Amino acid sequence: MENKESKLTHGKKKAVKIAIQASVIALLIGGFTANVVWAVYSDGEFAEQEDDEYKITGLIKLSKEDYQTSYFDGDHFSFDKEKNVVSLVAKDPLIENLVKIDDLPGPEYGFVVRKEIPVESEVVEAPEQSANEEQTSDEVIEPVQPEVKVEESEFYLDASSIVMHKDMGDIYLVSKRYRNLEVKLDTEVMGTLDESKLSTSLVMEAENASVYQNDVLLSREDLKTKPASDKPFLSNEGTAPITEDQAAGLSGNACLRNFQKLSMTVEFELVSVKEAMVDLVIDYCLRPSASQFGSWYEVTVNGTKYEEIDNQECPAGTGYYTPAKLSPVSIKVQRGVNRIIFKSGAHVNLSSPANLDAIELTASESIIADKSAII
Repeated sequence: MENKESKLTHGKKKAVKIAIQASVIALLIGGFTANVVWAVYSDGEFAEQEDDEYKITGLIKLSKEDYQTSYFDGDHFSFDKEKNVVSLVAKDPLIENLVKIDDLPGPEYGFVVRKEIPVESEVVEAPEQSANEEQTSDEVIEPVQPEVKVEESEFYLDASSIVMHKDMGDIYLVSKRYRNLEVKLDTEVMGTLDESKLSTSLVMEAENASVYQNDVLLSREDLKTKPASDKPFLSNEGTAPITEDQAAGLSGNACLRNFQKLSMTVEFELVSVKEAMVDLVIDYCLRPSASQFGSWYEVTVNGTKYEEIDNQECPAGTGYYTPAKLSPVSIKVQRGVNRIIFKSGAHVNLSSPANLDAIELTASESIIADKSAII
């Protein structure tokens, strides 16, 4: 028996020694690029991490990210490993030096889907309290934490193997070698798309967009009464609404106004059935003094800024409701929901912006719609 245990111990030590040698070789020739060498020694998988003395600590993250975040039900997950840069730092007890890789090769990481599911627990009735028993005032009743179980998918090396569904859980990017090193990816899955609502053109009114003040979503009633009862954010409301002549010149007969120095955010959401370039035109109102549009608003499309928007010159006008348009700018939209966001105020170091009227979008084919196209 002792001889057999001795052989097993020797075999384990030999396997560990080989793993160390494989790790060192891989690091010396470029950091996990020696997949063939690793596969020969470890059959493509890292040793089981069951021993308490063998624990991997570290971090994996996206140093550069460019992947699709918004999906319709039934889409396949899209993550091009050539466009994303993944970095990894790990302390491996089997390797003397810190493992540090600035650009982890695609074959060395993949994805898992994880979902937490509440577990129904039996309701245990508290014992009846005797009339002679008194409940002490310092007795603390701990809240019952709901139990959950975690369902985890297989490890996917190819992102497109994952089919997106609502309530599917979260997708994690995971190191192939060190499975405890992971980062959650930002994704959302919506319903199906009513393609009969797709068009080549779309006009979205500012007064119908989602409007936030200090990152708090304003209700319709808020827009009618704030920031002042005479001139609220909605130009056609309040005790001093715009005149009929002023309204007639605006898209939708109204605009958003009176932002002043307030920290305001206006968010438009549009749907595209495919990734494409689309022309964007911004409708606004002139101010008494000329300025560049970027001095009034910080504009982003899915988080990306466009200098062609910021640098456009806006001439001076009379009053505050003379309609004007920026020249068209070609923007990139992705499949799914796209967000065009305007920010003004102290949170972006801008103030006193022009009144915002609408945005107009034009595509070369029928691929865009507002969010109501999702069913």
